[in-house]
Amino acid sequence: MLPPMVRPATSWLSLALLSSAACAGRDGRATSDAGSPDAGVDASIPDAADAAPSTDAAPEPDAGPCGDGTLDPGEECDDGRDGDPCDGCLDDCTAIDNGCGDGFVCAGEACDPGAAGGGACDSTCTHRPSLSAGALHACGLRADGTATCWGDDTFERLDVPAGERFTALAAGFRHTCGITVDGRVVCWGQSVLTNPGGTCSGSTCEGGPNNGRPCTATADCEPPEVRTVTTSIAFACGIGPDHGARCWGSDSCREDPVCDMAGAFIDLATRRNHVCGVRTDGTLACWGAGTTVSSCGTSPYHCGQADPPSGTFVRVTAGDFHGCAIREDGTVACWGAGTEGLTDWPSFGQSVPPSGTFADIAAGQDFTCGIRTTGEIACWGRGHVGQLDAPTGAGFRQVTAGDSFACAMTDDDRAVCWGFDNVGQTDVPADFP
Repeated sequence: MLPPMVRPATSWLSLALLSSAACAGRDGRATSDAGSPDAGVDASIPDAADAAPSTDAAPEPDAGPCGDGTLDPGEECDDGRDGDPCDGCLDDCTAIDNGCGDGFVCAGEACDPGAAGGGACDSTCTHRPSLSAGALHACGLRADGTATCWGDDTFERLDVPAGERFTALAAGFRHTCGITVDGRVVCWGQSVLTNPGGTCSGSTCEGGPNNGRPCTATADCEPPEVRTVTTSIAFACGIGPDHGARCWGSDSCREDPVCDMAGAFIDLATRRNHVCGVRTDGTLACWGAGTTVSSCGTSPYHCGQADPPSGTFVRVTAGDFHGCAIREDGTVACWGAGTEGLTDWPSFGQSVPPSGTFADIAAGQDFTCGIRTTGEIACWGRGHVGQLDAPTGAGFRQVTAGDSFACAMTDDDRAVCWGFDNVGQTDVPADFP
């Protein structure tokens, strides 16, 4: 990777003057005002008056735009907007001191406490125990990379592959996906994402998690290389080494079967049929179903869940038909079903967050929970089966939400769950963490 561009020491004016001097009098003759040769003058020695540089100040060249690869006035750096914040330069041409805690997972780090899911990362950028809730099950990731799952045991969704160690887990509808310590994406349970193999036959994937997708090579039919993972009913997404959003699976995002989004991201969230992400410049991008608000009460896929607000954010989460994100100042913004003015089903106030500042956030089916910067949990939205009845007191660092239940990790690495518990989804195993 080329380093960010710096201003060269030699100006364009100096080069122009040198070039002009080198070209003067090439034919060995001087020319009079009348245009005839003057044999009495040695053209190799220019007249002092002719050689004197102009005292007129040359105009400065116009500053180029951020991202042109050249350091211009007002820029701290310019790496051509290569989408890699780990090179010390952000896409807005401001410099950053890379290191543990900078908000980006860079080389030599397993995680970063300032990045997405940072509550599961310690101050040395190594993993802490963390949780992920699916529809009716949850999974826990231990500090040593081993995992365990509990709740609904149908479709083998609790059967963590033997011998595997992970750096990240994402529980989905009837399945779970994880990133192994050697960088592979492994999924188990019932989902097209668990299908092995896959080949590119002609221009279409046959078999594998991307069955039916367009392809040019077999690699297009397999999960991409990603550092994070988030999963929905039949598709998953993650952030690649280049910080790009990569998605795979069946009918990803409903309205776009490929579903990759241009730009560089620091956080991604999926739910149902849409995806939302936080770009490296803090802006939100959502795609899939719900890009507009229309007939939300009769067609929840059009509740505006993929139409996020403007501003700068650090975290994002996706519910079934709504989304929420934490702004740079710690306050929360939500959109989609449950916003003020949307009262028809499936609106239950899940997009009307409380005041205050938050460090983590997680959306369930039609409710949302967040951890305040004081370490306390607050939940809002639908609470018909106890999903809003979070434990009281401070001392929490991470929260995750399933369909109608939620779980959280404490500062001293204990796990607790609450809400709907028909199949043991809130019963944390005694051996976790």
